[in-house]
Amino acid sequence: MKNKKIIYSAVMLSEETKKRLLEEYKPSHNNIYCHHSTIEFRPTHVSHLPLGDVCALHITGLLRTDKIDVLLVDNPLSLNKYPHITLSTADGIKPFDSNSEIQNNQSLIVPLNDTAFGTINLHYED
Repeated sequence: MKNKKIIYSAVMLSEETKKRLLEEYKPSHNNIYCHHSTIEFRPTHVSHLPLGDVCALHITGLLRTDKIDVLLVDNPLSLNKYPHITLSTADGIKPFDSNSEIQNNQSLIVPLNDTAFGTINLHYED
């Protein structure tokens, strides 16, 4: 893994958590994700991260648009303006597009009060 580049650092959801969230907040688009909340995309260093630690993510809202389904979360480690978990995207839409959809659709966010747990980890290029 040392020679592989890190694509992102994140709070990675367990399969059990992923299953629960997908059942509770049923995605409306074909491309299902629901596997992480990004800490940083293409990080330059990760020595400050407590890799392997379990992290609680407070789910504060749900946004559904014609492009994405996304859960907004309090992720204290995230450098994103709007920390989130992308549940699903429409065809041709990338999970990264959740950021602009959240930015442009603030009035459509439905408040939630839930918690998801994940493990702080790294995702490497293939």
